[in-house]
Amino acid sequence: MGVIISLYEKWTPNLPIIQPFYIVKSNPGPALLGALAALGSNFDCASNGEIEAIMVLGVSPDRIVFANLCKAGSHIKYAARVGVNLTTFDSREELDKMQMWHLKCKLLTRIKPPLECKDVRELITKFGALNEEVLPLLRSTKGLGLNVVGVAFHIGSAAKDSRAYREAIATTKAIFRRINSSWNA
Repeated sequence: MGVIISLYEKWTPNLPIIQPFYIVKSNPGPALLGALAALGSNFDCASNGEIEAIMVLGVSPDRIVFANLCKAGSHIKYAARVGVNLTTFDSREELDKMQMWHLKCKLLTRIKPPLECKDVRELITKFGALNEEVLPLLRSTKGLGLNVVGVAFHIGSAAKDSRAYREAIATTKAIFRRINSSWNA
């Protein structure tokens, strides 16, 4: 646990505008979660049980992202009730659920990492919107009255090469350019 704390303490002064979110399901041990909470970490929760486990530690709901791309309605309602107002989406179905049960939630568009990221090919087939799906999804959010505040991607713990991150960031940058050039089209 000392290594994790040391890495977290190095992160903050060196990358102050990039806020990491610890993925609770990767190691939900109470001692680790408590230490990260005390350091001021943000948390990535995939269920109402994970949200509850983090909030019991005194973590404010604004430090939690509900990052499940196939959310149960009861979990969305729970997140809304306890004030978790940030989530990820990669499909129209998730947008419809958010409009129905948590309209004030801020959204992050989850994108697929580029195929060139060989370390993440297994994730490619599972989660995230394809590059060509992003603009139609964003247009849908406008019509549904939803608020998109950013983009998210997940490289995964299998990534051994930093190029995976560079490529995913480059893809994100290209998406932002496309949004800027065609949003009002």
